[in-house]
Amino acid sequence: MNTDFSEQNMADTRQSEALLAELLATEKKKEKLVRGVLIAVAVLAAAVIIALLAVVPRTMAAVKEAQTAMEEVHALTQNAEDSLEGINEIAETAQTMVENANLMVENGNLMVENANQILKDNEKGMEDALENFNNVDFESLNKAIKDLQTVVEPLAKMTRVFG
Repeated sequence: MNTDFSEQNMADTRQSEALLAELLATEKKKEKLVRGVLIAVAVLAAAVIIALLAVVPRTMAAVKEAQTAMEEVHALTQNAEDSLEGINEIAETAQTMVENANLMVENGNLMVENANQILKDNEKGMEDALENFNNVDFESLNKAIKDLQTVVEPLAKMTRVFG
């Protein structure tokens, strides 16, 4: 009976050793998988960091360019406003046009400020705003100012005749 018990213990021990060996093999496989996942995560994190390092300077440069462009637009609007101050105040129609032009300049400045905030908040918005700014037709704007001066000048001469 004692030998049956010893044989049973030996069989149980062998079975336990086999289970332990199987568990050890499974744990080694899990360890390899975890290491693989860890390496993949590290590579992915490095790729994200590299991508951010590439995008952030370009974004900051685009913001700087947009700010410079907006300063130039502001200077242009100031010059346009200064040139409109010389128009004769007697011609009421011309005065109304100048007031409307000033409102448009103020609204333009507000739009530029809003565009600046959008540029700061959103890269896509920044690209769209730069594209829209590049589409401004300054030649047509200058032509419209010249046309306005051409219309106002005869009106001013005519009011001088009556005044």
